[in-house]
Amino acid sequence: MIRGDVHILSQPYDASAETGMVRGAPVQGDLIEMLEAWTAESSEDVAESFEEKGEALLEEYVDQNRQMFSDGVLQNLTVLLRQATAFSNMHEEERAQGAAQQLKQVLVGKIVPIIKSAMNAGQRQRQGRGAAQQIPGRATEARDSRAASARQGPPARPTPPAIMTKF
Repeated sequence: MIRGDVHILSQPYDASAETGMVRGAPVQGDLIEMLEAWTAESSEDVAESFEEKGEALLEEYVDQNRQMFSDGVLQNLTVLLRQATAFSNMHEEERAQGAAQQLKQVLVGKIVPIIKSAMNAGQRQRQGRGAAQQIPGRATEARDSRAASARQGPPARPTPPAIMTKF
């Protein structure tokens, strides 16, 4: 829909239509496998893998975990992803061997360490969360006393006084 000079999208852009990936699906497992494979593969294999689904997986992971990166790291990662995409396009169009080597250098040397540190930080953050802490105050004390009395059951009946026969 177009209004004047402003273009208004009726629905937000969804890259999953182009990549075949389900939006919001966990990509971390596939991404870990791919990152590990990139360190051992040749530059040609890395370039092919990046062109097939690596670029989409990396972008999806960064979009889903944007809060895990500081602003400077996120900006640096965005620039590195653009640089990797440019090398990938050069390799795809020209089949240049140098482009594949530069792509592997950017991916393995710069992008992979950033992604792995974010994954480790996310794991530490999830493990660091403890149980919810109660707020001290009269309402908490009243709730605790009601819960304790409910666990004890009904109050015990008082025993009748003993009858004294001799005085």
